[in-house]
Amino acid sequence: MNTPLPPWRIKLIRTVLGLPALAVGILLAWAGYFHQMEDHEKVASWVKTPCRILSWGVNVSQSSFGLKVQPVMSFEYAYGGKTYRSSNYDEATDWLVDLRDFEAEGHAARRGPAYCYVNPDKPAEASFRAARLWFPFSLIGGGAALALAAMVFLILTYIPRRIRPYDRDGMQGRVGRRVLGGMALFLIGLGVYQLWQFNLVDKVYAQVVRSQLIRVPARVEGTGIVEERGSGRHYNRRYQKAHLVYSYEHGGRRWHSDRWYFDARRLDVGSKETTRAMLARYPAGLEMGIWILPDKPWYSTLDPGLRWDFLWLILPVGFISGGLWLLGDIRRRR
Repeated sequence: MNTPLPPWRIKLIRTVLGLPALAVGILLAWAGYFHQMEDHEKVASWVKTPCRILSWGVNVSQSSFGLKVQPVMSFEYAYGGKTYRSSNYDEATDWLVDLRDFEAEGHAARRGPAYCYVNPDKPAEASFRAARLWFPFSLIGGGAALALAAMVFLILTYIPRRIRPYDRDGMQGRVGRRVLGGMALFLIGLGVYQLWQFNLVDKVYAQVVRSQLIRVPARVEGTGIVEERGSGRHYNRRYQKAHLVYSYEHGGRRWHSDRWYFDARRLDVGSKETTRAMLARYPAGLEMGIWILPDKPWYSTLDPGLRWDFLWLILPVGFISGGLWLLGDIRRRR
């Protein structure tokens, strides 16, 4: 017969769970308000102005720190009767952009209409990308919600509720449904997270459009080794991943990509020596063939084949299906 945990242990467990959640929530809200909000609000106050794309490309070079990939662009705009030029891609953030997203954005901007955002007080100052206020607000809202939930959780830990005698039986049924509901939401959230974590949407899309791919010649622009730290219990491990950038011609312009596969920008092949030996097969200037989607030339891959890691799709599908089944079971019990 299982003996119930003593009250002090239950309080300790709830405290260990609640305090980190409270700290993470406060940190997210702080980062959203003090670190992200100012720059996005500044660009949000600028004037949306038509512009013309002058150049759009990628500079690839080797440095002492390894392969350096720098998306570059320039545009021209008229404001206050004068014409200005700028190469400021994104004033609100300095985060690195995915080459695929950068090329897709450039394709749309070249076709037009294209707009930039001009500082009315200093018309020479402009940003091609708009403010994305949803990002700091999502950090603030998500962090505040997490901190509030953790605070309520901790308060209920040390201020127990009194259950009325006539409500004890009904309370058990409600608690059971709440537990099942929480498990269902957790499973659905875990499934969605894994879809994102393992790039499973890209894997599925790659197989859907596989028959439409065409082979085009490409040129290797550069290679490098990227060192990434593990996560979870493998946090102290360091993984060596191969980085390859190549360019190709299609539709009258040159495109750049760093995709080994549709869903993989970095390739984990083992130790640093193994990675270096594998990259030696791709010297700068090497001519090779790649596969692209002709209607969306920014979608490219060295290998369009189906890989074994496609089986990871079983996990999120199972989690999401299990969560939906639990929600349906709760509804049937009512």
